[in-house]
Amino acid sequence: MKKQRTNPTVLLVHGAMYTPWIFDRPRERLTVRGIGSHAVQLPSSNPDSGAAEGLTEDVTVVRDPIADIGGPAVLAAHSYVVATEDPALPPAIQWQWAARPGRTVGIPSGHSPHLSHADDVARVLAGAVARTRTRS
Repeated sequence: MKKQRTNPTVLLVHGAMYTPWIFDRPRERLTVRGIGSHAVQLPSSNPDSGAAEGLTEDVTVVRDPIADIGGPAVLAAHSYVVATEDPALPPAIQWQWAARPGRTVGIPSGHSPHLSHADDVARVLAGAVARTRTRS
């Protein structure tokens, strides 16, 4: 039987063309705040493109750590953010896509706020952890 945690753990999921290292800076800041975190390696974004897998394998890689956490978790996925300064995709389209989850937070940044605004990302995640704590 898994031990139940009282503090939510943040599970970080990178986007395409990244690996878990992309969350090193926000994870350091979460640790300082006393918040545990884990970053997964998506099989679809394997650095060896010949070994890349698909959505089914990605789902497993995200589900398994959630089960292993054994308590409340905050799931934060990289590409579920609106990068207001990202020239690759118009912000209006990003906001349309971002409306799908229950809560959306904007950080004025380019496509990689976890690199350029790690403190802001950690603050947003800490807020999500606090909201999860109050519901537990």
